[in-house]
Amino acid sequence: EEAEEEEGNVVDDQVSSLMMKLDVKDREVERLEAELEKAVVVNVFNYPGNRACIDCCIDLLSQATQTIDVACYTIDDLGFCEKLIAKGGENVIVRILYDEDKYDKQAPKNYPGGIMKTIDYLKSKENVTVKFLGGGWRMHHSKFIIIDSTQVAWGSFNFSENATKNGYENISHTMQESVVTDFINAFTKRFKNATAPLGMDTRQASS
Repeated sequence: EEAEEEEGNVVDDQVSSLMMKLDVKDREVERLEAELEKAVVVNVFNYPGNRACIDCCIDLLSQATQTIDVACYTIDDLGFCEKLIAKGGENVIVRILYDEDKYDKQAPKNYPGGIMKTIDYLKSKENVTVKFLGGGWRMHHSKFIIIDSTQVAWGSFNFSENATKNGYENISHTMQESVVTDFINAFTKRFKNATAPLGMDTRQASS
């Protein structure tokens, strides 16, 4: 009986050791899967009347819990704007870098609270900061979104109704750290050198 009990203990030890090794391997597989997911680049293509790009962008905005940085030439898609405003209301810090000449040329639209330009509508909302680059012969033509400093989407797509309705556009999205870091550095440098629009709250403009 003692021999059988000892043999049983040996088997139990072997099973426990094997389970521990499997647990370590499972964690390693999960780690590798997470790293692989970060390395993936997802490409989305838009055709006139197709909402693929704008839906992708709004979905990314929905994931934000801390910060949203938007670099754009123009912006007026209502769903995109409302999502930015909603996130600002959730204490997500929203920063928008916009082309100055495009602002001057942008036609006012009918928004809740009155007829105004899209940027004026956005910058009046909680936790939303707007700054301008460009002017004269210079143009701020980049289009990208950084979510929580962990993922980025970029491409030809303007965040506008016209781009969705009439454009052949594309958006690429990744969580690859080196790519995200490049966009963070570019946005940070540009935002620092940008100017606040006239009439903007000075507390927001200094952000």
